[in-house]
Amino acid sequence: MHIRGIVNNTENSQFSILFLLLLFTVFSIRRLHEQRLLRLKGAIFFVARKFNCSTATIYRYLSEITS
Repeated sequence: MHIRGIVNNTENSQFSILFLLLLFTVFSIRRLHEQRLLRLKGAIFFVARKFNCSTATIYRYLSEITS
């Protein structure tokens, strides 16, 4: 399904907000990875706190991005 279809569907409004939040999070982590900022000491922990998730989640996203 195309992203516009998810966003425009009022029945799935809660789902679309969560989906867009996940897309934003993964995109942001990808950008930080490309800029090599996640190699800095404490960066993973800092990003996890900012995105309100665990460090394991950040590492999981990174493994999906790099594979």
